[in-house]
Amino acid sequence: MADYLERNNRKDTLLIGYDLIQENISFLDKGIINFLIGQNPEDQGYKSVLAMFNYLLLNKPVNKINYSPIDIIMKENINYYKNFNS
Repeated sequence: MADYLERNNRKDTLLIGYDLIQENISFLDKGIINFLIGQNPEDQGYKSVLAMFNYLLLNKPVNKINYSPIDIIMKENINYYKNFNS
């Protein structure tokens, strides 16, 4: 979608993306994407493996609800976020 908006010089659309991949960060820097949702996949993966370990090896029950924080990244805070997560 961001590529389409850029190619057609569309500035009248609010676009929210997800995943902090380089392509999305580039569109955010250009103002094509307005916001990115950071889902912290490393933390989600760690919690998933830990839950599986606890269940399979320690016979602990798995929580049915597992809350994970998300981050809202904008052009104004992307440099802080990249430095913070490096």
